[in-house]
Amino acid sequence: MRNEKIILAELDIETKGAFDALEQTKKKSEELKNQLDKLTESGQKNSEHYKKIEAEIRQLNIESKSLTSIIDAQLKKNADLIKLQ
Repeated sequence: MRNEKIILAELDIETKGAFDALEQTKKKSEELKNQLDKLTESGQKNSEHYKKIEAEIRQLNIESKSLTSIIDAQLKKNADLIKLQ
């Protein structure tokens, strides 16, 4: 049982790290979306800079989905360990 509590604590730490990373990813994505809006307003929607930002946003979306999957899996493990206690 003690080993299960240690594992549960480790999963809690990993989950918090994943939540923090997800929050940073979302924040960066919002910043980039604001930049896209400004470029659109200034008529630079077809610029290389605009395309580069779009690619960064796509990559951040992939990372966000991956982090969400990791969090879901960790929460499931936490729930399973809690049931064992």
